[in-house]
Amino acid sequence: MTFTSCISEYLNMYQKYMIASGRWSRDGFYCLKQFDKWLSIQGDINQTLIDTWCAQRPTEKSNSCRSRIYPVIAFLKYANNKNLLAVKIPKPPKNRPRTYIPHFFTEDELKRFFQACDNLYQGNTNEKNKYRKITIPVFFRLLYSTGLRTTEARLLKRDDVDLIHGIINVRRSKGGHQQHYVVMHDSMRDLMSVFDSVMNELMPNREYFFQSTSGGHYSTNWVSSSFSKIWKSCNQTDAVPYALRHHYAIMNINKCIRDGLDFYAKFIYLSRTMGHCVLESTRYYYSIVPELAEIIDKLTSKTAQDLFPELEHEKSRIN
Repeated sequence: MTFTSCISEYLNMYQKYMIASGRWSRDGFYCLKQFDKWLSIQGDINQTLIDTWCAQRPTEKSNSCRSRIYPVIAFLKYANNKNLLAVKIPKPPKNRPRTYIPHFFTEDELKRFFQACDNLYQGNTNEKNKYRKITIPVFFRLLYSTGLRTTEARLLKRDDVDLIHGIINVRRSKGGHQQHYVVMHDSMRDLMSVFDSVMNELMPNREYFFQSTSGGHYSTNWVSSSFSKIWKSCNQTDAVPYALRHHYAIMNINKCIRDGLDFYAKFIYLSRTMGHCVLESTRYYYSIVPELAEIIDKLTSKTAQDLFPELEHEKSRIN
């Protein structure tokens, strides 16, 4: 059995339910497994133990705590609804919007980064490194060229990628199931096709487009650690993989500006392909690009408020 605590039967039921509904994730499983392991040590489950586990730890930021306990909260709601448990659902700490300004990549930084991706594990032929050597250059180029969120790319299944027409069907997005489509550049589609053919030989009938040697999708930590290790090997600045999405948005906004009168229509298209529910989420990038507002005003003779008169400020974290 997957779980071993006093509620292992309920957790296994929940796992089957989530798998059947297509919402089971490796990260969520890890959080539930840690909760289960802790309950095994306690030998019981009660409200005090639940509240203790879900409380923000001194070493945690509020957003980290939310990520850790959300899978547990989702399970507890399921167990209550099924009359398996009767517990009070803990309230997670408030979401704290991030205020950092994303890294703005230079052409030389990106060139060095992708060259480093292409030259990984020279002479090292163990199985994990062989797969990483094939996967990493394609994975990060996909983020760079499409603006996909890192989670969206990790969770892509083979059936989600149409290599004939070059269209990606993003079924699971930020906050749940905001489905949208992304069209790949021809060069990216060709690279994805070569990657798929090679992986087909090495890992027949795989479920995920980027599948790990363990048989599932890669973890959030794998993305972060892989990017960080490669980036620091060739650049002196600080950056995170999510900055590739910011870069994609900014480059495309600049392109929209050069197109002049078609700006608004192209801006809407960009917003939809990035999976934003509201245009205000895309307008966020407008606010962080130095002097971008002045450039748009000059080229279009319109202010930001003229272009987006119906939009209200979105207070939630934009990404």
